[in-house]
Amino acid sequence: MVSEPTTPEEPEKHVLGAGDDKLASLIHDLRHALHAMRLGVELLKETPDREKFTELCNAIEVEAREAAKVLDELVVVVRGRDAER
Repeated sequence: MVSEPTTPEEPEKHVLGAGDDKLASLIHDLRHALHAMRLGVELLKETPDREKFTELCNAIEVEAREAAKVLDELVVVVRGRDAER
């Protein structure tokens, strides 16, 4: 019997299984960073204040860097799995 994910934020744990905690954690982190960037873009669209605009751009840049780091970690995990096969 397959159980449903307990929260919509963590469907990766449901799909990946119990042994994939590291991968599920990285996917969660990536989704978090992408969500923050999407929210920042939506706020930018409505922000006439130049100082606030710059602040939001900086926040999006930080999240983009974090997403890139998470992607790098995902590559390491996937390559490690391929090497185990």
